[in-house]
Amino acid sequence: MVKKAGNLAFFFILAHMRKLILWVGACLFSYYAYSGIEEDIQSNFDQAYSFFATQQWDSSLLIAEKTYQLAKDKNNSWGKANSLFIKGWSLYKQNDLSQALVHYLEALRVMQTEMDPNDHSFDRASIHHNIGLVYTYFSNYDEAIKFYNEGLVIAEEYDHQKLVANFIYNLGNVYKYKGDLAMSADYFLKAKLKAFNSQDKLKYFKTINQLGLINKDLERYDSARVLYQKAILVAKDLKKPEKQLAKVYHNIANTYLLQGNYDLAAKNFEEALKHKQLFITLNDYSEMLVNIQSYNESLKYAELAKELYPDQKLSGESAVVYSTLSKANYALGNTDGGLKYLETYMSEIDRYLDEREYSKKLADSYQIDLLTKQYFLTLEQQKKEAKIASLSWFVGLIIVGFLLVFAIQRYIVHHRKVQATNAIRDVIMKSNLLRESL
Repeated sequence: MVKKAGNLAFFFILAHMRKLILWVGACLFSYYAYSGIEEDIQSNFDQAYSFFATQQWDSSLLIAEKTYQLAKDKNNSWGKANSLFIKGWSLYKQNDLSQALVHYLEALRVMQTEMDPNDHSFDRASIHHNIGLVYTYFSNYDEAIKFYNEGLVIAEEYDHQKLVANFIYNLGNVYKYKGDLAMSADYFLKAKLKAFNSQDKLKYFKTINQLGLINKDLERYDSARVLYQKAILVAKDLKKPEKQLAKVYHNIANTYLLQGNYDLAAKNFEEALKHKQLFITLNDYSEMLVNIQSYNESLKYAELAKELYPDQKLSGESAVVYSTLSKANYALGNTDGGLKYLETYMSEIDRYLDEREYSKKLADSYQIDLLTKQYFLTLEQQKKEAKIASLSWFVGLIIVGFLLVFAIQRYIVHHRKVQATNAIRDVIMKSNLLRESL
């Protein structure tokens, strides 16, 4: 009976061992298949980034969409998050900021709800940085500050010094836009020190320029111009200084404009345009000219600004070009032109306000969606843990079964030895008794 029980236990374990071997084989197959999918996804990402280099944003967008579908079909969270990030970046470069924000937030949601927090294959700091940029453009400064601070912590944790410097600089920017000039100056001074220590000449130039803007906002115009002159010296040492020099002379012009010195303002606007025809300079200069009733000159520069307008990110400031065109046309007797540009200006302002409101709704819905997804993620995690526990019990049962079979077999062997020993002993005793009787 004992022998029969041992044999039954052995065959039971053998039957379940087959299942265990099949399960392990399936896991190994899944691993190698998953590795192959990751290689395909990475190849697509490399292609998308190559389109970035040539500014083919539509092409990078198509590649990212194709890769997202592949990653989604294979339940590859890393591929989904990176595809969404690339799509967001492509849309951002095309000035479609609302849709860029949608994709950035979705990438962040995938990252936070589907990926291991210790998985560094996705650039977590950069996604926070780009979301902060979009919120800054939509004047949602509190959200921008939140994402910049979260990203700064991540960048510092992984010693991503270039992004650390960018976060500090952008925090200075957003506090300036918010009107907190003391906090802004503090961040710009920190960014200036980092740029100097890392010999980042462009960032060093930008921080000096921004400190000049803070002095301008404080109506300390002479101090602002001293800083701008320092910025000019730094800019001249850059490889391609034209754009940076245009920005500085534009800022100098604005200090004179605010003081009512239109001649020096015009002189510096003209100097800025010699270096590079920036939209912001054409926009501000044409607005100044229309306000001092130089309508023909204003119209000339406003028309140049209008040509560059499609490449600008939507904002209330950039839309002013249509207000200037409207005023100049009305003043020159072109009523139809004046009315047309006035309607365009009002339409662009409405579009900007709608986009800004939409960005706020996205922020709220993202928080609600994230909380919901995290709740279901917790439930899913609990199910996975239950499955792992069940598997552990199953493996444990197999091990116990092996030990039981081994124990039974040892018992059978021992029992047979005892029986054999007793039988030999009986034979010997009978033999001895027989000898004694003789």
